[in-house]
Amino acid sequence: MGHHSDLLDYLELGLAVQVDGIPVDNSNQEQMDLMLREDDSYMKDFIDDEKGEICAVYYQKVTNQ
Repeated sequence: MGHHSDLLDYLELGLAVQVDGIPVDNSNQEQMDLMLREDDSYMKDFIDDEKGEICAVYYQKVTNQ
């Protein structure tokens, strides 16, 4: 499953999604999807709540320093 499907799936599940700290919603989902597909150096981090259930997915660009 590519990033595009992932973003849509996560949003449909009601999870909060961020790319480089920018919240993803229906108004900018396509733009964020394009950014993720053009640059494969993003790490996906699953955030859980106090019950241990996934409540958010954050994508962060990984850079070499």
